Amino acid sequence: MLQYFKCVLIIGLLIVFSSCDSLTTTLETDDSDFFSDKLVVGSILTISDSQFRFHVGENRGFLETGGSDQFNLSGATILIEKESTGEILDFANGTENQDSSIENYELSGIDSTFLEPGDYTFTVNHPTYPTSVTTLEFPEEVLVENIEFELEGGTDIEGFETSLINFDVIDPLGPNFYELSVVINGRQVPLETFDPAGSEGFDFSTLLFRDDSFDGQRKRIQVRFSRFFLNPDVDEEISLSWISVNEGFFLLSKSVDRQNATSQNPFATSVQINSNVNDALGVIGFRNPSEYIINP
Repeated sequence: MLQYFKCVLIIGLLIVFSSCDSLTTTLETDDSDFFSDKLVVGSILTISDSQFRFHVGENRGFLETGGSDQFNLSGATILIEKESTGEILDFANGTENQDSSIENYELSGIDSTFLEPGDYTFTVNHPTYPTSVTTLEFPEEVLVENIEFELEGGTDIEGFETSLINFDVIDPLGPNFYELSVVINGRQVPLETFDPAGSEGFDFSTLLFRDDSFDGQRKRIQVRFSRFFLNPDVDEEISLSWISVNEGFFLLSKSVDRQNATSQNPFATSVQINSNVNDALGVIGFRNPSEYIINP
């Protein structure tokens, strides 16, 4: 499930950064330089990962043909420095896989404690493009308390029966971003909320939250899903994941969601492309999950 999730997000990243002159994606750039070749860098990193995968490629024009793998770049170097300890991961010791159309650089055998809250500097170098040096903060784990489950939780706006999950989030001071998912019997279920702080993520099965309206406060969150995803006569458990993410991941998920919603509509408003890497295009996303088991 997690590898599928990462794959979908990286595919989405390639889509939104592949074209600078499509009808539904735009970049803030001078008219005289509406399209220019750019390095594209992308990865989604989750705490306790022992294998890191990166995409390093170049953007493509809207009218370009061929598969995404044709825009992969060989010969790139990737260094990740953990600022708190000075420890460095060098992808020169890893694997370069140009047969992959998504993640073409990977490094295995990473200590599961390498990722923790704090700053990390990513240096991506390629002889054809300017060196990209970006420092990003890995977010703190944010705990959930007072989880309550209601099997018969009323109806949604269309009148269908729903179950409810209520819980408290103790939000730390400062800008924070979150993702929520619920899995029942190994199946991720679509979620909805009436909370104005929540919105749909990259697909209909995840919700995103930002703490603009509850910064530094205890926040009660309620989400609902179809009552018929859970069979009360079978010993099923519900897994709730409350995931601290960085702003880059949050905006990437929103961009992919909007791109999916507008890609077939030539009259749709342009989708804003968000990037958090310097001197390049792309997103390095961080995820720090807290997981809870609910036994109805």
